[in-house]
Amino acid sequence: RSVKAKMIFSILLLVCLSLAAVGIISILNIYNSTITTLNKSMTETATVSADVVTQKLNALKSVVSQISRLPQFTSPDVSDSQRVAVLQDEQVSNDYNGAGYVDLQGNDLSGEKNVADQAYFQEAKKGTFYITEPIVNSNQKSANIIVSAPVMSAGKVSAVIYFSVSSNYLNDTVKEIKVGTTGNAYIVDKNGYTIAHTDAGKVLKRENVNEMAKKNAGLAKLASITTKMSRGQTGFDEYSYNGESKFLTYAPVQDSNGWCVGIAVSKNEFLQSTYLSILFIAIATLFAALIAVFVAVRLSGSITRPINKCIDRIVLLSKG
Repeated sequence: RSVKAKMIFSILLLVCLSLAAVGIISILNIYNSTITTLNKSMTETATVSADVVTQKLNALKSVVSQISRLPQFTSPDVSDSQRVAVLQDEQVSNDYNGAGYVDLQGNDLSGEKNVADQAYFQEAKKGTFYITEPIVNSNQKSANIIVSAPVMSAGKVSAVIYFSVSSNYLNDTVKEIKVGTTGNAYIVDKNGYTIAHTDAGKVLKRENVNEMAKKNAGLAKLASITTKMSRGQTGFDEYSYNGESKFLTYAPVQDSNGWCVGIAVSKNEFLQSTYLSILFIAIATLFAALIAVFVAVRLSGSITRPINKCIDRIVLLSKG
């Protein structure tokens, strides 16, 4: 019995260790292969999504550019009041929330205010188009982005026009980015503020994960990723918050003021088939171990039974 027990133990130990090694290696290979594939595919998705945002911004710039080239703005024979009237008509026809015609001193002739210290005026005065981050109204119920363009006359900047556009233009853009059933896209600026989201409330509240992480340690990992985004990096990471694990891929928006698109998706959604494969391997390994037990018992019995009989006979002979 002692010999049989030792044989069974030795066989089972060898078989189980071999099965465990094969099972663990198979599981790790499947998981790592899945993560590598997801890394590549989702990073490509983020890059394509960032290109979509760039196209949307360029479309907005194109409209404002065309308006800035109208003869009512470039001709010196048109009065400022006429220019303001044309600008207001364009505002209505394009369904914008506001418009302004600004001279080179920063005087907004549409609203009787001076905007010389505003980035959208300063950049347009240099001859470049500019789109601001959402500017939240004082009641925090709405926000607008400002699109500005230089008015060129005789090869020089003669004035600046701008339009105030609902920030939903950006929110609607990220809503069009679909990744799985749990995926949601958003945009952060170079300072880490959420400037576009499927949940517009995050924009109106000026959500900044980096600032929130200072009071909530659970957001540390997400804040670290957000820092990478605000630096214009492209990448693929994962984080957990409130008991939910997510993948987050991101890519910078070209021709923007340091914006970056992020796409977050539930890990469970993309790893469900992988988890099933791992479960199948675990069950198969366990089933193989049970078979090994049965074979070990039968094999050890077939070997030790004759030995035990010989031992019994030798004992009888020794007794005479």
